[in-house]
Order: sequence, then C-alpha cells, then structure tokens
Amino acid sequence: MGTEIEMGDLDAGFAKPAWLGKDVSNEPRYYNVYLIEQPYSRWR
Repeated sequence: MGTEIEMGDLDAGFAKPAWLGKDVSNEPRYYNVYLIEQPYSRWR
C-alpha cells in the first residue's frame, strides 16, 4: 500500500525517510479518475 504525504507549502522541506519511494504525484495512473476505471487491484 502506498503512503501519501501532504505538505502545507510547495516549498516545504522534510527529511525523506529511507523507506519512501519515488514521487508519483504526476503519474496519471494514480489519478482518481483513472482508478475508477482501472482499480489498483486489477493492475498487473
């Protein structure tokens, strides 16, 4: 399961933990509109 981090400001800094993967904020397959049609449970 993924983890979401919401920051109060685009320029806010934080210490990235070692377990944190790459940022997928701009990947369309994670957008709600896509997930309605292609739920994560159906991904190969």
